[in-house]
Amino acid sequence: MVRKTRRQRRNKQHTRRRNRRRGGEEPPTIIRFWLNGCGACAASEEAWTQFEKESPIKTLKIESSAIPPEWSEEVKAFPTYIVVVDGKKVAKEQGAITDSAKLKKLAAKGKARRR
Repeated sequence: MVRKTRRQRRNKQHTRRRNRRRGGEEPPTIIRFWLNGCGACAASEEAWTQFEKESPIKTLKIESSAIPPEWSEEVKAFPTYIVVVDGKKVAKEQGAITDSAKLKKLAAKGKARRR
């Protein structure tokens, strides 16, 4: 195993801090909240899978029983899509999205907020 030198570690930390000051280094993340047995969730699964393959944006899929308490107020219907940038919600869409192009538009809202 190759260990990094102290200077390399400091440079990496400095780069992270600089990127955060410039608007964040974290790319937008789309979180999909879904319910097992939900017809709309099943209908939108194909578009979600295609979007995950095509898009460089980070994605996260959370089943209804695993929703964190801090997000439970946001999720009132399934499926729910939330775009998060630097830990903050910037966009939300509820209901089935059956076209990956619509998911790309939703992701673009997160990219626009970053700038």
